[in-house]
Amino acid sequence: MSASRTNTGRSLKVDTHPADCGATSRESLRRIATATQFSSIEPYLPLQKDSTSGDLRWVESVENALKDVGRGPDTSLICSSQALWDCIIEMRASMGHRKDFTAQYAESLKLGLTQFLDALEGAEKFYSFTLPGMAKLAVQLPELLKAHAEEANRVAGGRTTLTLRILSYQQPGMVLLQQSLIAALLACGFFCLYPGALRERKKDDIHPINFDFLFIGVPYARNQVQKLKCLIHYFEKVCSSMPQGTVSFERKILPRRRPSPIMPLDTFPDEEYWKSSKRPLCSMKVVEYGAIEGAGPDYLQVDFANMYLGGGALNQGCVQEEIRFMINPELIAGMLFMSPMADNEAIEITGAQQFSQYKGYASNFIYAGDFVDSTPTDSLGRRKTCITAIDALCGPGEAQFEMGMMVRELNKAFCGFLPHSAICGAVEFWKSDNCPEASQHGPSTSGEESSQGDSRTVSTPSCSMHQVQRGVATGNWGSGAFGGNLQLKSLLQWMAASEAGSSKVLYYSFGDERAKRLQACLYGYFPMTITSR
Repeated sequence: MSASRTNTGRSLKVDTHPADCGATSRESLRRIATATQFSSIEPYLPLQKDSTSGDLRWVESVENALKDVGRGPDTSLICSSQALWDCIIEMRASMGHRKDFTAQYAESLKLGLTQFLDALEGAEKFYSFTLPGMAKLAVQLPELLKAHAEEANRVAGGRTTLTLRILSYQQPGMVLLQQSLIAALLACGFFCLYPGALRERKKDDIHPINFDFLFIGVPYARNQVQKLKCLIHYFEKVCSSMPQGTVSFERKILPRRRPSPIMPLDTFPDEEYWKSSKRPLCSMKVVEYGAIEGAGPDYLQVDFANMYLGGGALNQGCVQEEIRFMINPELIAGMLFMSPMADNEAIEITGAQQFSQYKGYASNFIYAGDFVDSTPTDSLGRRKTCITAIDALCGPGEAQFEMGMMVRELNKAFCGFLPHSAICGAVEFWKSDNCPEASQHGPSTSGEESSQGDSRTVSTPSCSMHQVQRGVATGNWGSGAFGGNLQLKSLLQWMAASEAGSSKVLYYSFGDERAKRLQACLYGYFPMTITSR
């Protein structure tokens, strides 16, 4: 075959083998599909598209400002909170963000910045080293995004898509990010460069990862200062020595079934599935003191999540999820592209590095210095730390003891604890277990089911992308600020972990007196009864 193309008035012939032509076409289609998927995140990034090349780039004035800050205070003259605030406001104005939240509450942002930075130990190092390093990271965002797309395609090998994109409601998939790209994304958040309220946000309800709320909350909550200390420490470390690994963010969907083409989707597994389960309960141990993040790579670590990943991490929240996002700041990146979780969804994050130690909880939370994360890495460069984000019912009251509510919680935990390969092979998983009729409804990874009699099969993804832990490390999920019954929630988690094939549950009670009955029950002191009081 030959193809011709005109170039400056001349005809250019290119000899191409038919097989090569087919491969080239497939590669072109893959690149087009990747670009289309990446375009979903573009409105949420602080960049603009070049009208000629189509590449994302900085607004010129913002790029120049960041480069000046990157050269240090002798060039940028930023050696005070006032100067930094002026720079942030000017950059946002240059990007056209004159009427958004940050601009409207500029004075509150200034007050918070002043109170935090003027009292910061090592402020000189911050202005001379950390802040310029953060600006250099932010400037590199366009190049890092381009490199990310190429690397994500290489790792995926055409089997799936790992590129940065919006992962919406009922849309399973994985995003694999380099730690350097995450650092650049978070640096942009510190400078509050992400667009504010966009009309498109109504569709996905995804919020920018600007740090403005963190600074604004400084005068009102002392733990805000401690949260910011964790984040500044993170930037100090990555600016000193950038880690070279990756972090994956996966939206997991528990398949549903459709009883007939005209009927709505059912919850699956349903009440009958759970009632008829023959799986024995796995072993369970109550750990009175200690932390879930200390369980190690052999355990899937539970994030007591908000339906919006990260909850109040970038606001005034400071309980289990928010604290985890401060000591493992790379988790924050997921807030940029993960829409709220539905009842049959969970989010699993593998590879996030811990940078800080802490003490206390909620209003008593304190940054407690550096943490050296020695967790081994896998073939993709991810630390073998797997965190599953599952959101419990909020304020369920007496309704949490109703069957429908308990099934909801069972399925939420089950989705979070179930290994990836089991979800992708859901037909086989359920066919061989308690519910033979499940195969008639053909669960798939899409979360949306076809009509009765669908016999589609789903391929299991590459093992290199998925880690399987032997146990689950959890605790008082949904039993604190969310108002759940601790005894009920602990048993539901135990059931879900057992059904998902876990060998052991480590239950961290954080010294909660309500967990003592659970501990006594496990050790056979007396039978456990659940009361709503």
